[in-house]
Amino acid sequence: MSWITAPFAWLLKALYDLTGSYGWAVVLFGVVVNLILLPFMAKSKKSMMRTSRLQPRIAELQRRHEGNQQKLNEEMAKLYREEKINPMSGCLWSLIPFPILIALYSVIRQPLTKMMGLGAEAVTQLTDWVTTNAGYVAQTKSAYQEIQIADLIHQNWDAVTGALGDYSGKLLDLDYSFIGLNMGQQPSFKIWTFDWSNKAVWLPALGLFLIPIISALLSWLSMKISTSMTPQPAGNQQAAATNKTMMLMMPLVSLWICYTMPAALGIYWIVNSILGILRDVSLTKVFNKQLDKLDAERIAREKERDAELERKRLETERLKAAGQCCVYVITEQNRDKAAPKTRWCLELDSGQDDLDAQWLYRVWQRNEGIAWEIARTKRLILREMTEADLNALYEIQSGEDDSPFLEPLFEDRDRQLAQIRDEIRYQYGFYEFGIWIVELAESHTVIGRAGLQLRDGYGEPELGFVIAPAYRGHGYAQEACEAVLQVAGEELFFETIRAVAHRDNEKSLRLCKKLGFIVDNKAEKDENPWIFLRKSLK
Repeated sequence: MSWITAPFAWLLKALYDLTGSYGWAVVLFGVVVNLILLPFMAKSKKSMMRTSRLQPRIAELQRRHEGNQQKLNEEMAKLYREEKINPMSGCLWSLIPFPILIALYSVIRQPLTKMMGLGAEAVTQLTDWVTTNAGYVAQTKSAYQEIQIADLIHQNWDAVTGALGDYSGKLLDLDYSFIGLNMGQQPSFKIWTFDWSNKAVWLPALGLFLIPIISALLSWLSMKISTSMTPQPAGNQQAAATNKTMMLMMPLVSLWICYTMPAALGIYWIVNSILGILRDVSLTKVFNKQLDKLDAERIAREKERDAELERKRLETERLKAAGQCCVYVITEQNRDKAAPKTRWCLELDSGQDDLDAQWLYRVWQRNEGIAWEIARTKRLILREMTEADLNALYEIQSGEDDSPFLEPLFEDRDRQLAQIRDEIRYQYGFYEFGIWIVELAESHTVIGRAGLQLRDGYGEPELGFVIAPAYRGHGYAQEACEAVLQVAGEELFFETIRAVAHRDNEKSLRLCKKLGFIVDNKAEKDENPWIFLRKSLK
């Protein structure tokens, strides 16, 4: 597999020829590699930052689809497609430095075969020569014999080239000396074995000893900075635990590698860590500005869209009040009789005359992002929820006695607004039902919510309702729920409806019984406090 290490060996040799210093060659090797990888690492960094900004939305999906992993995976994949993010791209590019480290280690460990391109015969002759003439003693199971031989060749360069002229064209005079240290030596952590009586001996040994320490500290600092610049959302215990583990393991790995391998590899690790810190700081600043700009543009687009939808809704209401809002189906029989005031038309081929005009109108509304009107009663209108109903939701659930019985709203209104958008997109848009807004027909005042929802693990829809405290005691809840049940049976064709009520919620239990629900599974007093009810719509 020498072809894998060949480019790295060529680059290190070229840099050594340029500088004449093995240490500086390793430093420049790290710089060149980081420059080559910069576009890919930048892409990885940007992907990670974008993914981090999606974490609140991902957390919300996890909350909504808890217990349904398949649905969660589908929704997350959809989110990534919409945001044009590949969650794996950040991880894949971040792993590239490790194969490079392994390849560089192979080049450093085998300078004779990798950098000089010598064959087995030549290595054997050089080994014999330094053994006979330079006092080299081969060590059993030593992985760094070629480094020792290369160092002895440097120390006896003239004698070696004179005796082995056949290889003088390939031999490389490798000077391992760098900042007073031998880059070919392996650092020792056994500081108690140093000859502290001889400064010329213990000072270089101490310098080598510090290289792994510095490498580990820089590795920790690099992880610390990277984590702080790409924070995880509060409450994500798994991500926090992973980051904590990595911040502990990476410095330890660095420490182990640099104490078991030549000092040159430790220098490379230090250079790589320093450049990684500079890269993270710089890219974070650049990408934060870009992503902030994109977020601002997205928010502006959403506001424009919301304003346009509201304008269309108001226009629809105006036309509807004027009798001009309808979908006129043009067929061969009525082509010449189209109403002049008709605003939206659909021309059908022959044989399609039985299509429902009201259904076509709803299709147009969905396409335009206009909320559907679900049902009308004597006093109420049931319609789909819009983002403009955000404040009304908090007013509806403002009753202090409701807290044990109702699913709470988010304290953060931005998170609640995001949930509204999800309900509009996924509940209304996919199922064509959900929890709807209840408003007074006369004044269009929002007074509550009522509708249907599907819970994980149940095949039947569940009735849900709540009326604002100020409007209770007037029969609005029963009137709204009767309309919901009528829609469920006549338009959605459900055969059975479920309801769940807390055993202490006497008002809800009485209403369910008035609506015709019967207890399906009454909870025991000391167990689950929720009572399950069911109603047949056949």
